[in-house]
Amino acid sequence: MANCRRCWVLQLLVIAKDGRGVILNGWCFYIILLTLIFAPFYFKTQIATLPQFLEKRYGPASRTFVAFMGTVIGGLKSVMLTETVQTIILISGAVLLTIFPILELPRHGIISFALFKDA
Repeated sequence: MANCRRCWVLQLLVIAKDGRGVILNGWCFYIILLTLIFAPFYFKTQIATLPQFLEKRYGPASRTFVAFMGTVIGGLKSVMLTETVQTIILISGAVLLTIFPILELPRHGIISFALFKDA
């Protein structure tokens, strides 16, 4: 995003300096175009979010539905991410708690499985 920001600022400076239009390329062109098209609409209607737009267009039930779905999907994503991180930590801990004691056995005179069973 920083590259794009720098890109369109430089291109706007080129437009201002030369006094003529230039062909804007990449994402910068689309961002500027969308801003020029949609910003006046949003300012005029005083809409800031997609749920607000849906409420004005289709009624309050649509806003509630979209907000609920966003909460459910966002909530499920965060739960999945949390469980993934916790699983990695738990498995890593179990592996380390298995490996370290096995590596310490020779220090205590246990160098074979038979000696381990007898101990």
